[in-house]
Amino acid sequence: MPREVKITGFILKKQPLGEADELITFYTKERGKLRARAVSVKKSTSRMLGSLQPASLVSARLTGLGSLEKVIGAEVIQIFPRVVNEQERLKVYYWLSEVVLKATPDNAPDEAIYEFVFSVLNKLNSEEINQDEISELLSSSALKLADLLGYAVPKTIEERREMTPKELENYLLSYIEMQLERRINSNKLFA
Repeated sequence: MPREVKITGFILKKQPLGEADELITFYTKERGKLRARAVSVKKSTSRMLGSLQPASLVSARLTGLGSLEKVIGAEVIQIFPRVVNEQERLKVYYWLSEVVLKATPDNAPDEAIYEFVFSVLNKLNSEEINQDEISELLSSSALKLADLLGYAVPKTIEERREMTPKELENYLLSYIEMQLERRINSNKLFA
């Protein structure tokens, strides 16, 4: 009999898989990045229909052996409504989730990255954050994420201070893309 495991994590990405299924990519505290198949989740009768949405923290039950486990249940722990309802906040989340998706290996837990994603989502969801602070949050998040991923940013602190906020943002986004050696499609959102 297949084992059942419980995970807690953020939904980084959803992809259609057949007519009614989806491939869900989570970033979890317990196992890092993992993908699981949500069977019949697109059907209107699915109990998990509203539970598996990007930019939400969920508790999910998985079962199965092999490389692609199956989601058999999910509960929303926390939603971040301002993130999904406001375009500028959502852009930052899309960038963050894409970089975490592309920069982290499967099944390699990293509690620091998990806690970092959680803190950025909480900051983005805050009522007090304004438009300028969202832009600053993107730059500071890019800098912190580069550090967590082990990418030393070559410019000195003094050189970074001399840059305008937009120049710093563009520099950090392109630097992370260069380190990954993969295109970050969401960088286009900030051009």
